[in-house]
Amino acid sequence: MSNITCKDAKANVYDYLAQEVSDETRESITAHLRDCVDCAGEYSLELQISSFISASSLNSNSTDDLVNRAYAQIELEEEN
Repeated sequence: MSNITCKDAKANVYDYLAQEVSDETRESITAHLRDCVDCAGEYSLELQISSFISASSLNSNSTDDLVNRAYAQIELEEEN
């Protein structure tokens, strides 16, 4: 999976975040994110959301609520 496309990188982003891809795929996506500003930005946003959800209690909130709160927090941080 060398010379991975944006489409391939986006299709594998959640598995990449969960470290559930092969070493070859991980290396290809990492290289792609290093070279593609658009995908790197989207990956950064997904990473922030994933981190926020992991840090939140899923027992007391719905996933949709957590995602909305994550987006709100990211927007607030970007304003500052």
